[in-house]
Order: sequence, then C-alpha cells, then structure tokens
Amino acid sequence: MNSKVFLFGVVFLILVIGVFMYLNKSNLESQNAPPSEKNECKSLIYSGEDRIDLLFISSKEEAQRYINLFFETEPFKEHESYFNVYFIDDANPICESYKGIAILCNTNEVQSLAKNCPHDYIVVVKDEPVEIRSSAYGNVMSLNKNVEASVFIHEFGHAFANLAEEYAPAKVPRSAKNCQSSCEKFGELADSCSKECSESGLYRSIQSGVMRTLITANFGRYNVELIKKLLQKNKPSELAITGNQIQENSLCDAQKLTKIKITQKDNFIDAESTNELIFGCTPDKSGEGETCIGERCYHLEDVFTDFPKDELLSGGELPALETTTFLVSTSLGEIPITQNNNLVAIINTAQAGAIACKIN
Repeated sequence: MNSKVFLFGVVFLILVIGVFMYLNKSNLESQNAPPSEKNECKSLIYSGEDRIDLLFISSKEEAQRYINLFFETEPFKEHESYFNVYFIDDANPICESYKGIAILCNTNEVQSLAKNCPHDYIVVVKDEPVEIRSSAYGNVMSLNKNVEASVFIHEFGHAFANLAEEYAPAKVPRSAKNCQSSCEKFGELADSCSKECSESGLYRSIQSGVMRTLITANFGRYNVELIKKLLQKNKPSELAITGNQIQENSLCDAQKLTKIKITQKDNFIDAESTNELIFGCTPDKSGEGETCIGERCYHLEDVFTDFPKDELLSGGELPALETTTFLVSTSLGEIPITQNNNLVAIINTAQAGAIACKIN
C-alpha cells in the first residue's frame, strides 16, 4: 500500500515538474520572440524612400478609412507620391484623458511602439464616447473613431502645417499663417473672407473649412497653398509610382536611437537626453513650429483638438503639456535644441548608452 502511495506521489511530482517546465519554456519563448512577431510594422501604401511616413496604430480597415479621405482631399490628392503609410494593428496602447474633454496619445508607450516602424507622424485611433474630442500634440494625432473621418484632416492640419483653429476662442500659434489681420492678406486665394479665426478680430479665408468644422474636409484655397509650400520642402529626391499596396515592407534598418526629453517651463523649455540606447526607426521629416530638434521642428506649446461639440467649452487650444519625449538617431552627433530660433541646449546623441567609469 505504501509503495503504491509512494509511486503515485512520484508520478504526480513528475507531472507537476513537467507542466512547470512547459509553462516556463513557453513564457521564455514568448519573451524572446523576435520583435517582428509582436507589434509588427505593416505597409499599407509604399511610394519609395525619402517620403513622409504616416504610421497608424490601428486596424488596417481604420487606417484605410482615414487614408481614403486623405488622398481625396487637396492638396494631398495630387501629392500621393510624397507619402508612405504604415500600420501596427496588434497593439492597443493606453491613452490619457486630457482635461476630461480630449484623448491624448502622445505617451511613452506610443513612442515606444512607433520605433518599430518608419514614422514622421503617428496616428493613434481609439474607440471613445462621441463627446470626447480628438487631439494633436507634436507629431502625434489621437483620433476618436466615433467622430467624422475628417477629424484626421483637421488634426493633420495642426500637426503638419501648424494651422490655427478657424473658430474662436483659441490661441493663435506664433507661426500660424491661416489667420490674418485683414482680408487683403489672402490676396486672390480667399474663398471668402470671414471674421473670427481663433481670435474674434482675425479673419479666415473660407467660411466653413475643415479647420472650423468637421462637416467638410476642405481646407480652402489659401490653406491648400500653405500646405503645398510645406510639401515642397519635403519633396522626395526621386518620385515613384504611388498607391501600390505591397506585401513586402520597405522598412528602416534598425537604427541606434536615444530619447530626448523636452520639458515646458512657462515661457522657456529644458532639453536633456535620457542616455538610453534603443533600436528602431526615427522620424526624419516634420512641419513647421517653434521648437526644433536639429532640423525637425514641431509646435509643442499647446494641445490642439477638433471642433468642440459643447459651445460652453473654450476653443480647440488647451494648455501645454509639461514633458514630451522624442526619439533621435545617435548618428546625428551633437544636435541643437532651439525654441523660437534661440538655442536651448546642445545634446551629444552619440553618448547614448554610455556608462560612467570609476577613476582611481
């Protein structure tokens, strides 16, 4: 009897050890799985190297929905060859609720996901109640999928061209050019001339453009020309046939990157490197803005949102975030950080990953 009990105990113990070893092996295999098997970067539209890279963190269907409208809208309709479009469809990053009225996805988690893919601009699509507004901050657009698809056009107008809100009240970014002090400033490009453009005393060049309302995707002729000028600054060195859906990805080689942390402090900023060496992709193009990391400039002072549903709310501009993190290639060496053309800091990106040595 005792021998049977002993034998049963041994068999049971072996089974327990076997199950433990199997689970432990599975866990290790999961942890050591190649990065491409998790948060895989997939190509939706590839036009060639040296393009403006749009990265959607969303399903393929959601990315296609926004891109279809994007390339039906001027001036992007005639500049498809300037863009590549990628997506990551197996991630669901946690975004912040900004001031209780807007979704904000410019987080460390999103920036970490984005390093798996070429990206100049990141678009995170989330399922939120319809009253929650979308936003743009830096190079990240946070979209609520339950509002009009034109919200992507609106937020890209902020992120890429630094366009101001064309309703009031809102704050006019210093380098915004779509709100003017008189109708004459629009020349012959005005669709109309209407008062109220972020500020009650400024004028807009179109009665109801996409920077004022989401019922349209039309920027208006004057704003289209502003965007065209920026597109020409990002013109590919060699143009290719566009719009081809491809199976293989033309992705960036694994670059050595470091994080640069930008901290807002009243009317000035601090910039410092985290000294963290990571691998992945980094943006190489941008629009215009007051804060520049090397040659890439962004408007970082305020968070911008789509048109408010509640007229009791203030305009689309919300207070600035305190800290924003960007990925920068270590191959840039010493890189200047500037705000309004004033030097903030010079950071040596080549020092990323360096470890202090003890000197006897």
